[in-house]
Amino acid sequence: MTLVALWLGLARVVCAQTVADGAYSVTHWQREDGLPSETIIALAQTPDGFLWVATLQGLARFDGARFVTVREPKELDGQRVQRLFTDRAGTLWVSTYAGAMLRRVGERFVVFGAESGWPNLAVQTFAEDRDGTVLMSTRGGGVFRFHQGHFERVLPDAPNSKNSTVLAADVWGDGTVWVRRESSVGFLRGTNFIEVHREGIVAERLGALAPRRGGGVWLFAGPKNLDVLGEGTWRAEYRKYPPFMDPSCLLDDASGRLWIGTMRQGLIRTATNDPGTRYFPGTGFPMEAI
Repeated sequence: MTLVALWLGLARVVCAQTVADGAYSVTHWQREDGLPSETIIALAQTPDGFLWVATLQGLARFDGARFVTVREPKELDGQRVQRLFTDRAGTLWVSTYAGAMLRRVGERFVVFGAESGWPNLAVQTFAEDRDGTVLMSTRGGGVFRFHQGHFERVLPDAPNSKNSTVLAADVWGDGTVWVRRESSVGFLRGTNFIEVHREGIVAERLGALAPRRGGGVWLFAGPKNLDVLGEGTWRAEYRKYPPFMDPSCLLDDASGRLWIGTMRQGLIRTATNDPGTRYFPGTGFPMEAI
């Protein structure tokens, strides 16, 4: 519920920037409008214009006027959809909480099973490398790639890992897929993991990854550090932020502003040499957890 409104609202913030700061509107859809659930987990858009909405109780397709719940195949009907991803060819990938992996082919969804090498694990993140290979990090199973119609594991989780491995592709740069693995960071070159290091103290717990406009990938690396991964290096970039904790997601928008979703401090918008703006329930934002 909240995330659908937020996603559309952020899109309009960017578009309306040429008119006047803050000149945007938010439309709010709920179950009575056709959503299978009011808890939204993920969003994706395909080249045909459809917006796909992953919820706790199924997958919905939005054509700009109405929502249609996907009932087939059975792996999607009423199931919690965990992640969505649209690759550069325009194909939609779907992962469910129960571990099903699906790909949209034409107007139908194809389910991958054991015969294709899929281990029936929920996906944490998707990414696509410079060659068009789709990769996915899983909960408890490491990183897989889809290659020549088959899934192959290319990287296990770190030993004694408490957190799933996370991927992010340098989509505005050289296409490198970067990997956060517990407290280590590196990139994939083919099926090889190349670890990189930076100078100075590195936080024990590394946070969100996201593509960076102009090239590279953002990495949240502690209360004051927003680092940049790119061209085979890891460097620190320091900015002044309002106090916040546990960023859950990052978005680098078309106007050069970085949006930071947090678990406790609402939504933060910042830019170079900008102390930042925080949105939380007291400012009209619906909640503090993103």
